[in-house]
Amino acid sequence: MATATKVTLSDLVKRLKSLPEDQQLYYAYAFMEQLDYDEKFDAAIESTPSEVWQRFSDGIDKEIAAGTVRELTEADFALDDE
Repeated sequence: MATATKVTLSDLVKRLKSLPEDQQLYYAYAFMEQLDYDEKFDAAIESTPSEVWQRFSDGIDKEIAAGTVRELTEADFALDDE
């Protein structure tokens, strides 16, 4: 699989064009859905008042100070079958 830093839009279009039409439509729909979701998510983040983020940050600081959270490690992201 290519890494994100090496893939261009042209690469993606070329690969999609090599697929059967039904698969092209499937991926086009999925991509558009993801773009729509990302736009809505970004809008929600941007419209959230700064006071909400400050309360969120304060809560995290309190949990860290209380020792009720821990730093994530690579092992936390390992797949079960590895």
